[in-house]
Amino acid sequence: MVILTSCASKPPGVNNRLLDYRVGEVRVAFTDKVDLGVFQRIDNEDDRDFVKRVQTSLEKTLRRSIESSLNGPKTADVSVTLTKIDVASGIGRVFERDSRMTGIVEVADAKSGAILAEGTISGSDRAISMGGNIGGLISLMSNVADAATTDRVDSLARDFSINLKYWIEN
Repeated sequence: MVILTSCASKPPGVNNRLLDYRVGEVRVAFTDKVDLGVFQRIDNEDDRDFVKRVQTSLEKTLRRSIESSLNGPKTADVSVTLTKIDVASGIGRVFERDSRMTGIVEVADAKSGAILAEGTISGSDRAISMGGNIGGLISLMSNVADAATTDRVDSLARDFSINLKYWIEN
């Protein structure tokens, strides 16, 4: 005899704590000792300009991504403190260097400041891996073309936002 049981409600998760909240402010900051990686510059971009570009891209992308997940009557502020941002240059991508972004996310009640949820989120943008003679040539050419046409910062921000949305909803 086999007895199957199930639970009608979802186990407590981040989403359950945030059901009554909507997105208020979205802020992105960097730790004092943020790891900017090795190949992060695009056209010898200054650190301050690079940091500002990452911050602007991520704030915009996060807001669009998570607004549909949080739509309750109370307001929650979302803060991301980036601890690592390593954006591969075109040369780095040619040599299969991936781009990565990691940050600590806090979702807080806008009125009281109480932390509702906290976690570490990562995003990545992978270079195309080389394999075999013909595969290596194809992936090399793909990485060269991709490095010239894709903004790695926007791509990283999208992946980070997708992972944050998933974290909020599960």
